[in-house]
Amino acid sequence: MRTLIYNPVKEMLRMSNAIADSLEKEFNPAFSKPACFSPRTDIVEIDGVVNILTELPGIKKEDIKLTVVENTISVEGEKKLANDDNIRYFVNERISGNFKRSFKMPFEVDRNGVEASFNDGILTVTVKKAEKEPEANKQIEVK
Repeated sequence: MRTLIYNPVKEMLRMSNAIADSLEKEFNPAFSKPACFSPRTDIVEIDGVVNILTELPGIKKEDIKLTVVENTISVEGEKKLANDDNIRYFVNERISGNFKRSFKMPFEVDRNGVEASFNDGILTVTVKKAEKEPEANKQIEVK
């Protein structure tokens, strides 16, 4: 009969290696799940006017939908990558897909005072505070 000797140091090293392998698979892009596209946004107020600045690189302004419902501004669209059978990726790190971001303003929004512009991949939505009762929901054209 063979006697096994328990070695706690050896067991700790085995567990440490198992954890390291697990973390490497989790954080290594080759093994990780694809992330969804969620554009980065800053919301700033300057002289009583609120600006929502959203990074939308590689997106056409025609593919952006901007809506105002009550006091919530929503930006949605789709970031598309080239879909060609002749493309062979060596590295593919860019994220694509549908996105939607909604921002509830802490004030009544003047729906007629909302304007949007798109320049150099940055969507700028200018929001004015309402002075009176809010109007019906409205879709905003991106210029």
